[in-house]
Amino acid sequence: MGARKKSSTKATSDEARGFAVVVETMHAELKVFGEALGGLRTQMTDGFEEMHRRFAEVDRRFDRVDQRFAEVDRRFDRVDQRFAGVDQRLDGMDQRFDRVERDLGLVKVAVLAHGRELRELRSTVTDLAATKVNRDEVETIVERVVARSGAR
Repeated sequence: MGARKKSSTKATSDEARGFAVVVETMHAELKVFGEALGGLRTQMTDGFEEMHRRFAEVDRRFDRVDQRFAEVDRRFDRVDQRFAGVDQRLDGMDQRFDRVERDLGLVKVAVLAHGRELRELRSTVTDLAATKVNRDEVETIVERVVARSGAR
């Protein structure tokens, strides 16, 4: 076999050097990228820790809000109980007023009846005054009645 003629070794070594430069450049860029990625990871970790801390604070605030709402609910329950007592008292007062109205109606009926009777009595008294009997007449009538009863 015949010897091969070497193509230019200079070209190969230039290519190899160019390739090595490209690899070194990429390696340097990847190293910078890795360092930047590490920094980003640190920032993200710190950010997530800050976010977790803030969410914990928000949770504590919501717990306080929940406690305040629970206290307001308890207060409303007490107010509701008081209103229930007031409602019961008002119901009792309504019943008492109903009895008073009923009794007042009976009093009104009695007053009207007594008024009628009083008018009748006045009329009778007036009639009696008009038919007034004189004392002498009464004595004479009484003597006659006594004489009849004694004669028997």
